[in-house]
Amino acid sequence: IKLYESLEAETGQAVGFHQPGSVRIASTAARVDEMRYQMTRTHWHVTPQYFIKPEKVQELFPDSPAPVTALTPTPDGKWDVQTPHGTIRATRIVNTAGFWAREVGKMMGLEHPTIPVHHQYVVTATVPEVKALKKELAVIRDLEGSYYLRQERDGLLFGPYEKMEKMVLQDSWVRDGVPPGFGKELFESDLDRIMEHIEMAMEMVPVLKKADIINVVSGPITYTPDLLPMVGPHQGVHNYWTAIGFGYGVIHAGGIGKFLSDWMRNGEPPYDLIECDPNRYGRWTNVPFMCAKARESYGFNNVVGYPKEERFAGRPTCRTSGVYELLKDKGSMGFHAG
Repeated sequence: IKLYESLEAETGQAVGFHQPGSVRIASTAARVDEMRYQMTRTHWHVTPQYFIKPEKVQELFPDSPAPVTALTPTPDGKWDVQTPHGTIRATRIVNTAGFWAREVGKMMGLEHPTIPVHHQYVVTATVPEVKALKKELAVIRDLEGSYYLRQERDGLLFGPYEKMEKMVLQDSWVRDGVPPGFGKELFESDLDRIMEHIEMAMEMVPVLKKADIINVVSGPITYTPDLLPMVGPHQGVHNYWTAIGFGYGVIHAGGIGKFLSDWMRNGEPPYDLIECDPNRYGRWTNVPFMCAKARESYGFNNVVGYPKEERFAGRPTCRTSGVYELLKDKGSMGFHAG
């Protein structure tokens, strides 16, 4: 290498020698073990080499990610993950694709009942009263105003949850799929839709009245019909797991990651999360039901919850029994909350 580094200066001839660094991809446990072994043999001729995570690979080679084009089960219970760059053999498929979860499910014939919801939050410029504080503000959740508010650098950030009749579903993604290439893009904001909550926030926190708004963010968050995520192995599809439908962002990531990894390694879940079982839904979970329940769940984010209350959106489903009409005529509810 030292020869090639000096050759062009000595000869005046370009040799086309570049040193951008080299990344070796270890996509199996055996490859990782092999690399660890090889790294132990370099002590006699030390060269800088180290393990890096996928995020660093993406930084060094930003064109490397390849879209998954198909998922094919193999006779031994594994999966062939097909990409434009080739096929990867995987022991398990874990669907953590966020608002792309339905697309992944469709590759194996499943219709996951998840739907993106437009959620907006507002960021202000520096607020002198906030900048002067000696410690960071606690997060405020005004349940009657249906918004959360916290400090963002020297300003404030607040995000409301609109009533069900005002909130917006991205139901076109359910019908037509997520637009190709959509990643970190955002939706068009709509301050008028959340103005009621903005005014209530200004009454609760008067410094907001004088604050300049520098950004209004409107992005997709993924809801299931009952607002609970779908976590665990999926029936009818071998070695397929889901961790999808999280309506509250990254807060659950660490716990769910450990929960699933413990389950996979030990053969049973470390504790009971039956309410998040992905198999609680079936073919009866059609699009009208999903949209009605997601709208209801979003709108009920900050309402007062009562024991044994009924939430009627989307009901009855197509699963009514033969005596449904008879009981209905006699005033029997036949439901339970959810």
